[in-house]
Amino acid sequence: MTDGIRVETFVRASAQAAFDCFVVPQRLTAFWLSSASAPLAAGARVRWEFLVPGATDEVEVTTFEPARRLAVRSSDGSTIVWTFDPRNVAGVGGTVVTVEQTNMPGAEKERLETAEGFAYVLADMKTLLEQGKAAGIVRDKAALLSAK
Repeated sequence: MTDGIRVETFVRASAQAAFDCFVVPQRLTAFWLSSASAPLAAGARVRWEFLVPGATDEVEVTTFEPARRLAVRSSDGSTIVWTFDPRNVAGVGGTVVTVEQTNMPGAEKERLETAEGFAYVLADMKTLLEQGKAAGIVRDKAALLSAK
């Protein structure tokens, strides 16, 4: 994938719980965003404000399959797709959550930074679902970026 990135993790939670983390504003703001103008739904257009001050995006939902697949078109023309695959890993039930972003503008450096960012997002989402509270990984990275 030369124009995109792919990141995944296993989370000890249902596919629906993981899906809701990216759809419901109260869940999104518990680990990734500072605000979302509305929940994601089929055909919805939503404004996201990230934890890095001034970082925003307008996304349009292009695929909405609860507990299975979610896709949005970003204002930069890229597409972000989340898939939620219920699976047993090492005898433990849960969900493999995969994030892919394609049609990304910019150079390889920006794609690597995006992959790193999504790795932090998935780690914080995993902690939120498994421990009941996000670890603040995304919040701390946003503070670090803001300080530069």
